[in-house]
Amino acid sequence: MPTLTRLAVADDMEIGALVRDWYLIRIQCPCGHLREPRGEFIRRIIGPQTTMRDLRRRLRCQKCGARGARIEVFQLPR
Repeated sequence: MPTLTRLAVADDMEIGALVRDWYLIRIQCPCGHLREPRGEFIRRIIGPQTTMRDLRRRLRCQKCGARGARIEVFQLPR
C-alpha cells in the first residue's frame, strides 16, 4: 500500500468535501478502536454538511463509549 500523506484540516471544513475529493478520514479512540468512515456512511449517517468541529463533538466510541477520538485526514493516491 502506498504511503498516505496526512493533511491538516480546518475545523470548519465540511466532511462532504473531503469524501468528494478522494480523502481518507481515520478516527481513533484512545482505547485503540479505529474507524475509517466511507462515502455512503458519511452521506447517510454523519451528513456531508457536518464540519470537522461538529464531528469531534458528536463522536462516541462504539467499543468503550468514550469521547475525544483523534481524527486524521489523508490524501488518497489516484
